[in-house]
Amino acid sequence: MSQPHDDYKRLEVPAGGPSLYACPVCGSPAELWQYSESETSPTTKAVCCSRADPFGPQDAIVNAGCLLYMPPGVFYKATMRDAIKYWNAYAVALMKLQRANRWKDHQILRDNGGSVLNTPAKPEAPQPPKHRPDARRRVREALADWQDAPAQPVISGSDVPEHATESTGTPGAIDAAIAKEKQA
Repeated sequence: MSQPHDDYKRLEVPAGGPSLYACPVCGSPAELWQYSESETSPTTKAVCCSRADPFGPQDAIVNAGCLLYMPPGVFYKATMRDAIKYWNAYAVALMKLQRANRWKDHQILRDNGGSVLNTPAKPEAPQPPKHRPDARRRVREALADWQDAPAQPVISGSDVPEHATESTGTPGAIDAAIAKEKQA
């Protein structure tokens, strides 16, 4: 009697080879897998996210876990090295894209030096003297005036330096890993 065929088999990352970057979608550890359609078919290798637990508004029966828990077909490669190289390149590209988009989204919060501006403090409501009977009414009026005041812009587009609109790349660890892979 033959044993049933197991389509996926988890593999160990070769020692001394390139390491796996964390999942660029959810940040979970990545795993190297081997896939085959039958016992006699050729195998392919793929790097997948390890997060299979449902999160957010996911149906626990179908499509649970990270989007890269079962990645699309382009992630499946003939060799482990190619699968790891594709995963790491995808992770770096997605992290660069996320970083650039966050830089653009939060541009209004930066000043000329690149540090985050403090938002203008809202004026505090005046504290009424304790001996006046109409103090509570005056505080309510002051708060109403303060809340209805128009918001002032923090920074205008012409005050943002040119270098602040460009992506600054990836964190140093990723840059070092890319440089190391290019040397290999």
